[in-house]
Amino acid sequence: MNKFQPAVEKVHFKNGLILLLLSFPDSLLCSIHLCLAMGNLFENEKERGLSALLQEVMVKGTQTKDAITFNREIESLGASIESSSNSFIGRIAIEGPNEHIFAILALFFELIKSPALRKEEIEKEKGYLIDQLAALDDDPLNAALYRFKKAFYGTHPYGSPTLGETDCLETFTERKVNDWYRRWYVPNNMVIAVVGNYNLSRMKDVFFHQMGELIPQKIKPYQEDSFYPLSLRIVEQKDIQDSWMVYGYRAPSLFDVQGRVAFDLLSNSLGGSMYSRLFLKVREELGLS
Repeated sequence: MNKFQPAVEKVHFKNGLILLLLSFPDSLLCSIHLCLAMGNLFENEKERGLSALLQEVMVKGTQTKDAITFNREIESLGASIESSSNSFIGRIAIEGPNEHIFAILALFFELIKSPALRKEEIEKEKGYLIDQLAALDDDPLNAALYRFKKAFYGTHPYGSPTLGETDCLETFTERKVNDWYRRWYVPNNMVIAVVGNYNLSRMKDVFFHQMGELIPQKIKPYQEDSFYPLSLRIVEQKDIQDSWMVYGYRAPSLFDVQGRVAFDLLSNSLGGSMYSRLFLKVREELGLS
């Protein structure tokens, strides 16, 4: 590690929570990030989109504050909040002025321990996600990528958008979303990182007081499904001037370092840049682009 770079302190709580602390003495901003193991890799075929829906609804207020009140309090501190999910991670991040770090933390704790998850917000966000899914077809490249993933991965979770599936989203109830929250928002499934200008001892005391008594729960670990890439050719006609093609095949594992390097070099050489063989053939030789 660079001797001028502050060290990250890693704190393991008895309930399984992992806290990462990094203090910058001159920092004017603070950043708090929560990450959880969740996402569509942890969803079965009837749960596609539950993680995305939960993350959208999580920042819509708490048990004592509606969405407008909560966001006004966040904004009054000069802070911002966002949430997201992908195939394997759920995330909530708050950033703001360092001078208000402990006031920001108080709102953060309230949000993750007692979110509102109100029915009206759930229905609103369901509609938002369904509209986003419908909009995938408005962009030819996204439409092509979506069909490629469906064809390549089949029923594997990677074959579905991280936003979910419309048929599934329409069935999700308030109870289902709350059950999903209770399943994943447990201390032994959380990693929280805090970066800013603060006293390390005080920060640890605050977290022990606020999070140390949370009860861990048994978490069903992700079990990798057997996956055999499908060999399909799909052609769909659309009333547009551009033509888009996606061609793919199974790549080496992320843990196969040598294989990944060779794969990346080959991919860039064949089709990954304006100087690739594919680009030069299509544009320079054939004049098709």
